Amino acid sequence: PGMNFFSNFFGGGSRNQPPPHPPHHAHFDDAHYGHDEFEDDDARRPRGQYEDQLQLMGWSFTHPPRHEKNYTAKVSLPQSLLPRLLHLNVHSPFIFRIENPLYDGAVYTHAGAPEFDAEEGTIVVPHWMSVKLRADFFDMVKIRTVSLPKGCFVKLKGHSSEYAQLSDLRAVLEVKLKEFPCLTTGDSIIIRHLDLDMEFTVVELRAIPQVFLDAGLDLDDAGFD
Repeated sequence: PGMNFFSNFFGGGSRNQPPPHPPHHAHFDDAHYGHDEFEDDDARRPRGQYEDQLQLMGWSFTHPPRHEKNYTAKVSLPQSLLPRLLHLNVHSPFIFRIENPLYDGAVYTHAGAPEFDAEEGTIVVPHWMSVKLRADFFDMVKIRTVSLPKGCFVKLKGHSSEYAQLSDLRAVLEVKLKEFPCLTTGDSIIIRHLDLDMEFTVVELRAIPQVFLDAGLDLDDAGFD
């Protein structure tokens, strides 16, 4: 289960440049996580969906700043949202689609493993995610709960050929990608190793353009351009 194959393609690309085409769009409201940790009564209840509009904030603006969260796909939400999710029978793990409402659903990403300590009316996201959404902090974004299937393949494109010089790159990625509970085609994620910030664009996911990751990463032989 999880991601069983991996390929790296290292080439050019400017930092934080949006993909030339919007990412593929698909609906996953009827998808399942592949396991259910809830009691039978909960399992028989229909799953609800939560939607809201929240003000975008960054991990660097929290008190104290939590800069390390910028190297994840994790967000923070208001504490009051958790009982609403449970009331709607939204099953854990919680996965959210986040989109910029100015682009009519064409600009979006996904986040998971939320914490519930954000200020009311806000969502705290990593910096790379605000770039993907083409939004500034304090802008309004739309969120909704979704279910995503588990991923089995990811292809990443590095933004610098210097990354290929790291002798332990595959091991680094295996560890660091555990901080990304879900990925979306077109995401340009930032991974920090020692004093180096490495940017990778997600160019392909299988079997669909956005996946939920809940298992260890088995790296296949990596190729370099």
